[in-house]
Amino acid sequence: MNARVLAAFGLIGCAQEYHLDGSTTDEALPEESRPPMAIPGASTRVARGVPLTLDGTASFDPDFADSDLEYFWELVPGQGGNLQMADTPHPVFWSTQPGVFEVSLTVTDIDGIASENPAIQTIEVTPWRDLEVVATWDRDVDLDVHLIGPDGQYYSDLDCFFGNPNPEWGTPGYAADNPTLTEDDESSGGPERILLEEPPPGLYAILVQYYNDRGTPTAVSPHLEVYTEGQSLAQVTGPPLTSEGQVWVGASIDWPSGELVLSYELTTHTALGGDSYND
Repeated sequence: MNARVLAAFGLIGCAQEYHLDGSTTDEALPEESRPPMAIPGASTRVARGVPLTLDGTASFDPDFADSDLEYFWELVPGQGGNLQMADTPHPVFWSTQPGVFEVSLTVTDIDGIASENPAIQTIEVTPWRDLEVVATWDRDVDLDVHLIGPDGQYYSDLDCFFGNPNPEWGTPGYAADNPTLTEDDESSGGPERILLEEPPPGLYAILVQYYNDRGTPTAVSPHLEVYTEGQSLAQVTGPPLTSEGQVWVGASIDWPSGELVLSYELTTHTALGGDSYND
């Protein structure tokens, strides 16, 4: 009885071959190739816009431990997001929109056999946090930075500035959705800094006011920097402010989309309805 007959009866692994002289030898039976196993990384979370390197190197071929594999990563259709180097063990994923995304991994072994096991990695893209606004300038005068919340007005309860350095904006008693003026410079070029850990949704305005020339009227160049999650969204120098009461309407930012629109518009404290000061 030869090896093929033994295999047909389920006697897999090794068979005895009989010779005419009555002797026998063991004959190894071929095993059917098994598909490789695709193993992506565990579910994870990343901030929007931040690149995430995936890792499929835990995948393996059960027939050949050291076998090279071919990789194919794919975003589940209809979810958006971006995927680069999808034919490598370490592709890069990112998304500018928050949400939950799924990436599938298929590996193929040297025999051209593709993995069959479900292999999905879930990625949660979170909205940006930590909005930070910084103002600096180039003269020894006093400029003030303003962060105005959604539906707010200049010099109102929804305007965070030196006169309202830590307003209550969001859920009562919850500090993370309230802005804070953490640095307030009055005469040496800044910085002035406002931090907001968890911005409530809506459209924000960022302004710079020429508050006090310190007795020496002079033109001054204001500079704004806007950050979120520690990443720079904008660094821009505005038009010169030439006298007390001028206001640079520097930018608006939508939350949570993070869309930033710069402006070089100049107006005045009075035109915006601000209170009298420096009298």
